[in-house]
Amino acid sequence: MDLLLAENSSLKIWYFLKNRKRSCSVHGINKSRHVHGEFHHLYEELRQHPEKFKSYFRMSIVTFDYIVKKIQHKLVKSWTNFNCNPISPTERVALTLRFFGNGIIF
Repeated sequence: MDLLLAENSSLKIWYFLKNRKRSCSVHGINKSRHVHGEFHHLYEELRQHPEKFKSYFRMSIVTFDYIVKKIQHKLVKSWTNFNCNPISPTERVALTLRFFGNGIIF
């Protein structure tokens, strides 16, 4: 009797898990990060204004490019089924420097 009850309960749980409504794995805001994110709005404009770039990242454009060039091979991520477009090495360095320069928590 107990075996039948346990089997029935496990079947109910399996049926519930199988037929539940699933939410999306990535929120729409995160999907549009490459279009609407702060980095993609500001980075190119900041590069056109060296004084603003230095104020924003606390270093010159030449120094920033040097750092990216030296460590980008360690920051490259491969594409996966779950994360179709990984964060670029330049964006990773920019985010890290912005955090270190201002202490802003993301």
